[in-house]
Amino acid sequence: MKAHARSYFGKYREIIWAVALFLVLDLSVLVLNFYISYQISEDALSINLAGRQRMLSQRITKSLLMAQANINQDMPIDGALAELTSTTKLFDETLTAFEQGGMVLGGDKKTVRLAAIATPEGLVILNSARAIWNPYFEKVGPLLKSGLSSDTLYQIDSAVRFGLANNLKL
Repeated sequence: MKAHARSYFGKYREIIWAVALFLVLDLSVLVLNFYISYQISEDALSINLAGRQRMLSQRITKSLLMAQANINQDMPIDGALAELTSTTKLFDETLTAFEQGGMVLGGDKKTVRLAAIATPEGLVILNSARAIWNPYFEKVGPLLKSGLSSDTLYQIDSAVRFGLANNLKL
């Protein structure tokens, strides 16, 4: 009986090796596909959040312009300040997550993990964005905390001027 089993292995040895090689190659392609899919999904998340940053910078400027227009027309600015607060917070949190990595609110309102940008080109862009954002945030910050005061119109005008001058760069 042993001789009979050996003869089958000897007879089909090339086929067995071919099937085994095929399975190994197929498994390696499958693992590679999973890895590439994971990388693509992370890149897509970063691209979507970077696009959202552009939209948020525009919404911040829009909120400032709405608040400025409402003050000039003696209308309440609560809605504009609420929009300004939420968009400013989200922009700042996302920019920090791009720099340091961390959890941030995704486009679907679920928390997602964002890896820190480490490429030299990415760091140049982040540094440029931070150089614009820090002074902008300093101008917007008092409006988020204090609400209306005698300096509110001046603070909004200053933030609007800065926002309009730097919105495209940001």
